[in-house]
Amino acid sequence: MPILRIWDEESQSYQEIAALVGPQGPAGADGAPGQDGADGAPGEQGAAGPNEVSASTATSFNGLLKGNGSVVAQAVAGTDYLKPPTGTQGQLLGFTADNTVGAVDMPVSGGKSYATLVVGTSTSGHSEDKVDYLCDGTDDQVEINAAIASLASSGGKIVILDGDYNLTGRISVNEDNIFLEGMGSSTTFHREWDETSKNGLIRISGRNCIIKNISTNGTRNQYDCGIYIGFPQCSVIGCNFNFHETGIYTTSYYGHQILQNTFFNISGFANAIDINSSDSIIQNNMLGGAGIRVAENYSNILITGNFGDSSQASRIVTSGDCIRIIGNDGVEISCYAGTGIVIQGNRCYSSSQGATKTILIDGAKDVSVVGNYCYGANSGIQVWNSAENIAISSNSIIDNNIAIDVSACKNCVITGNVCLRGSGASSDYTSNQYTIFLENEAENCLISSNLIMGKNIVDNGTNNIKANNKYN
Repeated sequence: MPILRIWDEESQSYQEIAALVGPQGPAGADGAPGQDGADGAPGEQGAAGPNEVSASTATSFNGLLKGNGSVVAQAVAGTDYLKPPTGTQGQLLGFTADNTVGAVDMPVSGGKSYATLVVGTSTSGHSEDKVDYLCDGTDDQVEINAAIASLASSGGKIVILDGDYNLTGRISVNEDNIFLEGMGSSTTFHREWDETSKNGLIRISGRNCIIKNISTNGTRNQYDCGIYIGFPQCSVIGCNFNFHETGIYTTSYYGHQILQNTFFNISGFANAIDINSSDSIIQNNMLGGAGIRVAENYSNILITGNFGDSSQASRIVTSGDCIRIIGNDGVEISCYAGTGIVIQGNRCYSSSQGATKTILIDGAKDVSVVGNYCYGANSGIQVWNSAENIAISSNSIIDNNIAIDVSACKNCVITGNVCLRGSGASSDYTSNQYTIFLENEAENCLISSNLIMGKNIVDNGTNNIKANNKYN
């Protein structure tokens, strides 16, 4: 029974009396749990289990299994399958001859089983352990031709590392589907012999071949050619040509692409690009002072986006059919014979006023001359020598002695052109300077809606119609 102690003033002491006890109240809420105690000591390690599948356990897959071809088989007792096979430095982990995993030799590049080879030269610090073929600065065509010969019959790629490669004989790309690529201006082939025929520093005699990013230096002798293309469907891309008589020469095949090349110091009036083939594209080349020639009887050629040097008479000369000359800059254009020719959107400059034509149509038929800019020549556009069915429209022909000169031509339509000298005043013309001049063999021509400021049309031809032209 609980005892209650109270203080008694009279006796000056505690007195104990029995306490009154009521009924027990409800239980209070549980308190928060205490912190976990420290981990106990680990138990002893159990006995080792089985390391292979036995006959009695195979169906329940107890133990280790290993792969065996396309099936799962029982592992070998005592074998550590986590440890890789041992080998020597330079080996790889792979399948061995008996189709098991093991150390195998690393494959080497080169040889007829591989599609890409690398050629370098010791004169630029390349070494045999880094390339497949190493040149030494002497007769370097020997190693390069050996690399080409070692490719598979289906072709392949050869990378020519940076350096100067001295050649005493040509590079022969004599199989199909060969891709020969350098490092641009830092990979240079130097010709060290004179030619007696136009065979090329590089000669292509295989189909579907590509020469890319290689520079060539020639000797500028009579037959010096950078690249000779003798088979169809080949491309020359991003190459530099220096000191040649001709940069690129193609023969009587088809399907070539001449793209983004640069030409320096091409001899005299020789051609940067000499096309003797059909169905080809010549695009975005820097011509320097040289030009582009398309030989007679070759057709379906696109010449576009090329840049010339107007101070050195960069010329585009064609004699074939279905030629499109579009969007070139700094060039003179001459079309001798041929039909179905389009000359459009070019910027044509003459190298010497008084002696040249920026656009010449000489004996060609069915020609469209549209939207060109012609500046600074004796004749801006000249049509003559039995040319027929010529449309000349929307051209700007500025500061030429004769803007449009038509002679010995039938059925010529001249419309919507701007023809003027200086400010377009009559004082800007001498007696021998004209806006539009129809000579005595110009016949059945229509001349309308041209802006011919400063001087009216002079018509000495036959049966020509002139209407709505403004000259003052």
